[in-house]
Amino acid sequence: MVTPDVSRAKVTEPEVPPPVKPVPAVTPVMSPGLGSIQAKGDLIVGSANDTYVILPVASTAGYVLSVDSATTSGLVWSAPNPGDITGVTAGTGLTGGGTSGSVTLALDTTGVTTGTYTLSTITVDAYGRITSASTGAASGETFNPLLLMGA
Repeated sequence: MVTPDVSRAKVTEPEVPPPVKPVPAVTPVMSPGLGSIQAKGDLIVGSANDTYVILPVASTAGYVLSVDSATTSGLVWSAPNPGDITGVTAGTGLTGGGTSGSVTLALDTTGVTTGTYTLSTITVDAYGRITSASTGAASGETFNPLLLMGA
């Protein structure tokens, strides 16, 4: 039996990582005289050269920030102003429209009767509308696919 020679073997300790240093707490930086945030949504707004003010969150849901040079912050919460439509005019090929309330636009009729047209003659205007349609008459000629093939 062979006995291994362990006289030259090295025994090493496992490497231990250095201890983890704790992360220091974040301290908010405030401008002198700024005060503190009072509610969720408050904003810190630059008001002039290196000065700041707190703009409180809007007291009414749905309000938006608007520019207002008369305020210290230059901003103000205000109701959204989507504007008003003052009139809808029916253009070429349309009927309806109006200046108040709910308005509707519809396509003008073209005088073409609803239906299926065989061997049709169709007229289309500059707006792509079919303005007339009629069923054509058979010419009496028959289609012969052999003539197309040159036979």
